[in-house]
This record gives sequence, C-alpha cells and structure tokens, in this order.
Amino acid sequence: MTTLTQTDLVHGFHTLGLSARDTVFVHSSLSAFGHVEGGAETVVRSLLHVLGPDGTLSVPIFNRYFAEGPNQVWDRHQTPSLMGRITETVRTWPGAYRSAHAVHPVAAVGALAQDIADRDHETDFDEHSTFQRLFDHDAWILLIGVTYQNCTHIHVAEERLEV
Repeated sequence: MTTLTQTDLVHGFHTLGLSARDTVFVHSSLSAFGHVEGGAETVVRSLLHVLGPDGTLSVPIFNRYFAEGPNQVWDRHQTPSLMGRITETVRTWPGAYRSAHAVHPVAAVGALAQDIADRDHETDFDEHSTFQRLFDHDAWILLIGVTYQNCTHIHVAEERLEV
C-alpha cells in the first residue's frame, strides 16, 4: 500500500486547481486516500497549506440530532461530527468556527470562517444559510472519495425550487 505524505496531498490539491485564497467545502472519506502518514490531520494541514492564510476550509459536521429521540442534547461546541475523521479534525481545529444549526452544522477554518459559520437563518438551506454563503463566496465543492450523492449543496437548489 502506498503511503501519502503532506507533500503528496499538497501536490494533488494543486493539481486539482485549488490555490491560495480559495474557499472550499469538503465532503470526504479518509479511507479513500489509502494510508495517509499522519491521518486526517495531514489532510487538513495539506488543504490549509494550499488555501493559505486568506483561504477557507469548511466541512459538514452533521450528527444524529433528532434521530435519537426527543431528549437528545446538542451542543454547538461539543457535539462531535459523525461525517468522518477529516470533518471531526476540522471541527476541533484551533480557530474553527461552527455554525449554530443542530441538524446540518458546518465547521470552517480560515479567513471567511466566521462569515460562513455565523449565519442567522430559518432553515438549513435558505438564502441566508451557511450553504448559501459558501455559494456567495464562490466556494469549491470538493468530493474526496465520496459520490455526488453526498453533496449537501444539492439541498440549496431543492429548497429554492421547493422540491
């Protein structure tokens, strides 16, 4: 099995077209990489390196809020992401901002993180939502080892079209 390093990942993200000052929303599967030296932390460091200090990395940090009954407690800062190791690593990254919506929260790190995460919206995908704000910032949608069926942004279109 090939082991990927931070250098390999940085090169790969540059090859995809990511660069400094970009904003990116990542759906991911760490296992899809094969073996990464340093695991999820290396993937996050690589993305942040490519994006630079003026870029922004964001990820879904969804959980099972509401799915486990009426007595479940959700804590914006403590409830872990169930969307994989990469998302949980971003959620706990120093300086990460987390959106306030319990069902579809997002974590973001970087220049636009607070602007993306601190949205006052009624529904997860409305015109004031975190997801719309990513569109407003012309964010990349990066799917790493997952299919388009995992792309949360499709729900923004569904809400606009009242599907």
